[in-house]
Amino acid sequence: MENYLKIIKTIFKGREDVFAIRWEREGKAGYMPAYNFDWNEFLMHKKKGGNLKNFSNKQYASLTDSRIVNHLNGKEEPVAVRYGWANNPICNLYSKEGFPASPFRTDDWKGITE
Repeated sequence: MENYLKIIKTIFKGREDVFAIRWEREGKAGYMPAYNFDWNEFLMHKKKGGNLKNFSNKQYASLTDSRIVNHLNGKEEPVAVRYGWANNPICNLYSKEGFPASPFRTDDWKGITE
């Protein structure tokens, strides 16, 4: 894989301090810089009416070898997964036996009440 990465990086040149990600929303699509930021802090900012554009505590995400490999393999790097984690969630995940899945989360971020 290292040799393959060297070839890819030789053919495709660009900035390594930032890269673009594709977004889709409500029938629209485009590209934007990838950012690193604290999701819990951003969610609190969003609850106050803010958005990513006016969220000041973010930094460009750098283009790493692992991100290139994930892109080439058609994978994304999930930050966290939450299911049924809302005040009144719509839950539609069932086991093969027909039992509903319990709400779960894979992160340990502090919530708004903590």
